[in-house]
Amino acid sequence: LAAAVASAAMGPRCISLPVRLALPFGVQQSRGGGGGGARGSKAPVVHDVVAGGSVTAFVTRAPDELPENNVQVKLLARLQSAIERVAACRRALRSLNAKAAAGGPNAPSPPVPSADSKQVMASLFKSVSSGVEAVFSSPAAMSAAFGLSTGVGLDVQLLDKVQQAILDLYSDHDADTSHMPPGAAGTLADLHRFSVCQTMFHAANALLEDLSSHVRLLGSPERAQVLLAAFQHPLLQDHSFAKLLVPRLGTLFINAPGSTRQLLIKWWADYPPALLLARVVKPLQSYLTVELMATKKLTVGVMNTIKVLAKVEEANQVGRKLPPEAFYNQLISDKMDVQDHYTAWRQTHDMPAAKRLTTDGPFSFCSYPFLLDPRAKSNLLHIEARHQMEQTVANARMEAQMHGGAARHVEEDQALVCVKQSLVKASPSKADGGGNGGGKTPRGSSASGGGGGVPAASTYAAPAANAYGGNA
Repeated sequence: LAAAVASAAMGPRCISLPVRLALPFGVQQSRGGGGGGARGSKAPVVHDVVAGGSVTAFVTRAPDELPENNVQVKLLARLQSAIERVAACRRALRSLNAKAAAGGPNAPSPPVPSADSKQVMASLFKSVSSGVEAVFSSPAAMSAAFGLSTGVGLDVQLLDKVQQAILDLYSDHDADTSHMPPGAAGTLADLHRFSVCQTMFHAANALLEDLSSHVRLLGSPERAQVLLAAFQHPLLQDHSFAKLLVPRLGTLFINAPGSTRQLLIKWWADYPPALLLARVVKPLQSYLTVELMATKKLTVGVMNTIKVLAKVEEANQVGRKLPPEAFYNQLISDKMDVQDHYTAWRQTHDMPAAKRLTTDGPFSFCSYPFLLDPRAKSNLLHIEARHQMEQTVANARMEAQMHGGAARHVEEDQALVCVKQSLVKASPSKADGGGNGGGKTPRGSSASGGGGGVPAASTYAAPAANAYGGNA
């Protein structure tokens, strides 16, 4: 066997029909630290495998003979290098165009790109596209490229910087279109932008396919951080892509283990405020608004997205990064059927505690008061006060019937006092406009300003039942 290994290292001459296997044996062992000591670091490492008709050879090397490389990190470096080369070419072309424009009417016209230069630009664009597919379609590559060097988590700012640099390559002001007739310049810029966006979309789609196929692995921090990266993808700001990606993200989030959701809350609590608002909160809020306007109903994607936003708002309560107004949804606040959603919430709230653990009640915006602005919360509090009034009067009449007419007037007087106190508590002038977590009751939510009466029934009534799971 030793002779076969030595021969295999030199070539396939001593092995019939050799077939080289593409197996990940070239990973170097961790150096330093740990309980292995020097002995572990000097242990031979299987570097290659050669298989033949009657023999299999394992080629080993000492750890210090292995090349110092990391495939995924090299992929990121190559992608960044391709991005910089494209940007440098565009800067050079812009400089030439600027000099020609500053020379006056007698200055030579801007250079028209030759066939060779177009071929070079096409090659550079292809290298960027290949890098995007290699880095952003693989959970392993994402974790290796953007994972923190110490501990679990992602360098979310580096991730956002790289993704934004890709999109900025093909913005209008970067395109070399001075030699083109009017109208053609914008068309070319749009084509470039569409092409790179399609490449990023296909990579994101492949990433979500991988996560969905191995949803049980989402319990590991390494996979959870890839889901974190997917939630801040810049394409979520464009509804044409968001309507395809956000529902799948919501389904992954709902199906993920509870430990994964807790990790996401922890990481979102540590996000830079501007990044949390621009890349997570605003795209999800925009998806809610556009979908509700288009469908006029509560779809599964909308309800799951609201549950995701509830966890983001919970993280914000821990990190205190954003004001409560960042989570208000104006369309929901204006169009919610307050009476219907309050009734649906009461159905769930009035269930026995044991039944609530096993049965999901109807979906209601009242379970997510952070979405409602002060006026909508004020209307909700008035509905709650009216319910309390009706319940108190009903209880007083029942007591009067049970204990005779002598106690009736006393009980009704007490009921009126309770009603007055409820109305005073629900007055808009007494309410506070702070944000609230997703699971609080209407009585626990607060509001400020706004009008008093209950609005007429509007578009977004609560569904009869939620067959897609309760609060995440």
